Amino acid sequence: MYKNISILFKKNHNLLIAILIIVFCFSCFIIINKNDSSNNKILNKYSGIKNNLKQIRQNRHIVESRDIQSWMTFSYINFVFKLPKEYLENSLNIKDQKYPKISIQKYTEIHKMNTNDFVSQIKILIENYNSTSTNTVIK
Repeated sequence: MYKNISILFKKNHNLLIAILIIVFCFSCFIIINKNDSSNNKILNKYSGIKNNLKQIRQNRHIVESRDIQSWMTFSYINFVFKLPKEYLENSLNIKDQKYPKISIQKYTEIHKMNTNDFVSQIKILIENYNSTSTNTVIK
């Protein structure tokens, strides 16, 4: 039997090469398609992440004056609400050397003030400053 097969292969050498080439091409085609589908899955995941980032950028966090808390420093408030450095300093008559890098809490403790009342004053000042727009967007 083995002799018959070897004789068959010797006589049909070209046929054997053609069959091997077809099998090789078919195997490559399957491997490429498998990798391509894996790449599509990766691309789809990337597209989803990219879309989520776009959505996050579009829905930026909006900060309102009611969000002000005593842990915030004056420089942070000035930055977030795009206030001139001197606005709160002059409006609240702040003479502290550490301004604007002092927190509201620390400032009220040092000057023996009611923190909640002071925060309320700041909120009113910011609302007055931004009378045309009550919201500020953090980018």
